[in-house]
Amino acid sequence: MRNKPRPPGRGEYQISFKLRYLKTQYLNISMPTDSNHHAKPDKTKQSTAVRLIPFIVGCALFMQMLDSSVVAMALPIMADTFNTMAVRMNIAITAYLVAVAIFVPVCGWAADRFGAKKIFLFAIILFCLSSLGGFIVTFTSWHWIFLINIPMGMLGIFMVLKYIQEYKKENPPSLDWPGFILSGLAMASCVYGFESLAKNQGFINAYFLLAISLISGILYRFHAKRVANPIIDLSLLKIQSFAISIIAGNLCRFAVGSTPFLLALLLQIGFNYTPLSAGIITFSGALGALAMKFVAIPILKRFGFRRVLTVNAVITGLFIMACALFTLETPVWIITMTLLFGGFFRSLEFTSVNTLSFANIKPEKMSQASSFSATAQQVGISMGMGIATLSIDLSMRLNGSLTPSIQDIKSGFIVIGAASILSALWFYRLEKSAGAGLY
Repeated sequence: MRNKPRPPGRGEYQISFKLRYLKTQYLNISMPTDSNHHAKPDKTKQSTAVRLIPFIVGCALFMQMLDSSVVAMALPIMADTFNTMAVRMNIAITAYLVAVAIFVPVCGWAADRFGAKKIFLFAIILFCLSSLGGFIVTFTSWHWIFLINIPMGMLGIFMVLKYIQEYKKENPPSLDWPGFILSGLAMASCVYGFESLAKNQGFINAYFLLAISLISGILYRFHAKRVANPIIDLSLLKIQSFAISIIAGNLCRFAVGSTPFLLALLLQIGFNYTPLSAGIITFSGALGALAMKFVAIPILKRFGFRRVLTVNAVITGLFIMACALFTLETPVWIITMTLLFGGFFRSLEFTSVNTLSFANIKPEKMSQASSFSATAQQVGISMGMGIATLSIDLSMRLNGSLTPSIQDIKSGFIVIGAASILSALWFYRLEKSAGAGLY
């Protein structure tokens, strides 16, 4: 006797909903219409569009990740151009990340107000044009690194125009301008407050910025309780899995922006590697992250989110700290393998925590949760950069040196690794069944 088909579980409904939500809210597939404006499905074109949607989104994500990685490897050379230390050039990455954190909450509203396709297309064009800055200034040296976005951006623009239909909400809510200003001020002043501490620009200036961040955050909290559609919905923090994913997840995300930065300093400044050699070695971490994608689901099914996140946070932190053991005599293959496995476990942590964030989010709250999560991620990455730089600077002060030594740079790996290990305390508080419905 054949078994009856098993009805879809709660996790399958959630995943199915998320896929439909993304396709209808942001990436609605284009379909030809007749003179009466009734949709006539073109199965061939529709099938092609469905397969290409991940590639189209990937174009934009690839440019974002490529910029962060390439800029990190170029910082030592850029520092020579600006006649400063490479450790002071972290502002090039921090400013980029802070801008993302400030404007991400607006993106959802802008897509509803002006159309998702139009905003997505405008973002790609603007990203490409802003990378022409190096081309305008000069045709040589490190400025060329920003031109690598152009081919990918052109491809993304073509695919958006061809396969994505416009989507707008009929009655989108008005933009929460007071919330946008307060939240942006809180995030920007917090990150630049850490920057001021790291660059020894005066404790008064740093504490003033941090005080502005605290006051702005408190004012935003009161504001968010009084408006119907706050730009960042703080009520989502009442959901345990979401709150822990934000708090503990950000401790892990300190490594996202800081690790490429620290590796660039260690390999190029400390070990005198060329930018090309340092980039090739660092790329092994990306390979480890890619390999993880094939085994993430089986691992989560076998051990569950709580155990994976708790144990893996410690493993990830130890691999980050292991970079502090590298010396001039360390064989390249050992460095490469350490970064390869470190990238694997770090990617497993991020994939797990990002998935768990939405485990208990109701469909009507999915858009707000997505904006909240994306904003928190960028703040965590930005703060990681600031904390890594602060660690190096404090080590330099203790050693009485004006330029960072190998030991000073290694202190950054220790602090960032410790933050990842500390996150395990929050992940351990998750319920044993947390996220069980997702697989």
